[in-house]
Amino acid sequence: MRIPRLIITREHGSWAVLLVPLFSGAMISHQWSFNIVWLVLAELCIFLGYVPAQILLRHYSGRKQQDEKLRQVQFWALVNMLLAAACAVPLLYLKLWFLLIAGIAGAISFAANFLLSRILQKSIAGDFSAVAGLTLGAPCAYYVVAGKLDTSALAVYAFNLLFFGGSVFYVHMKIQASAKKNAALAWKEKLAIGYWNIVYHTAVLIVVIIIVPALHESLFVVAAFLPMVIHAMYGTLTMESKVRFRNLGFLLLAHSLFFGIVIGLSSW
Repeated sequence: MRIPRLIITREHGSWAVLLVPLFSGAMISHQWSFNIVWLVLAELCIFLGYVPAQILLRHYSGRKQQDEKLRQVQFWALVNMLLAAACAVPLLYLKLWFLLIAGIAGAISFAANFLLSRILQKSIAGDFSAVAGLTLGAPCAYYVVAGKLDTSALAVYAFNLLFFGGSVFYVHMKIQASAKKNAALAWKEKLAIGYWNIVYHTAVLIVVIIIVPALHESLFVVAAFLPMVIHAMYGTLTMESKVRFRNLGFLLLAHSLFFGIVIGLSSW
């Protein structure tokens, strides 16, 4: 029997949303444990099973797939599910039960993303729900390495969610701008398209500045957000209908790596 071709998401930025929270969550624990290896492998399998599972749901909800495609997604959905379960066994053996709660929350996030994509197509709400699920890797990584849940686990989840949520607003703003046919956009158009992007990033910066002292976190956390916030504001003011999404993807990846490194090292 020939093994079907592996299915990988076309949304390349989602890899950063998966891996950066895992890295930052593990780093702030100031410890090392082989448990993080099992967690990364489990989350990687779940992540790779996301697209096959989504296609299966579409098939059984009316959007029929060709037989060959259906066999392909069934194979990889099952394989990834079994591998994820196998990698989770050593962690559950250690009675790290919070991972079950995080798994349920992740499943709810997946369901919300699927339903919203069916109702609203490509939407901020749908993408934000996916980000909420993927960034759960941050508190999980902290938990399996440190062996406890405390305000640091909550903080690293909040920071990752707020940061990557900003990417959702920014990219959707660029998508709206690219739909305009005129080369130059008037200030009114720029502000209308970028309104929620400006509101979100302003609110994030205010919230982070307020909660960092309350959670006894390093002020370096604020610095982790600054490049993305400045870029989001600048991108609104210089908005054009012609968007180079490839370049945008690389730039957002650079912001994500900077964020992850600064958050990871902020408490050292």
